[in-house]
This record gives sequence, structure tokens and C-alpha cells, in this order.
Amino acid sequence: MRQNININNTKVGVTFNIIIAVLAVGVIASAIDGWDEMKRAPFYLVLGIVILFTRIWRLYKAKKHTS
Repeated sequence: MRQNININNTKVGVTFNIIIAVLAVGVIASAIDGWDEMKRAPFYLVLGIVILFTRIWRLYKAKKHTS
């Protein structure tokens, strides 16, 4: 029973990290697209990149943990 709970938590965590990574890609794309119109575009670009890399790192750790 305990094993099933850990597997479900891992699946939820991986799904959550994938969703956040996709949203980070959207932030990066919108910052690049609106570079001339927004004063804060560099901030959003850096923020999106940082979020994306942290989510990729967490997905890598989750994959390494389950293997």
C-alpha cells in the first residue's frame, strides 16, 4: 500500500513539473514576442528561463529517483 502512494505522488509531481515547464516556455515566448512593447521583457525572459531550468532539473531528479 505504501508503495502505491509513493508512485502516485511521483506521477503527480512529474505532471506538475511538466505543466509548469510548459508555462515557463510560454513566458519565454511572450517575452521574446513583446520585446519592443514591454519594458520588463528582459525580466520575464530571465524569470522564464530560471523556472524552466529548475523544472527540468526536478524532472531529471524524479526520473533518476524512479530508475
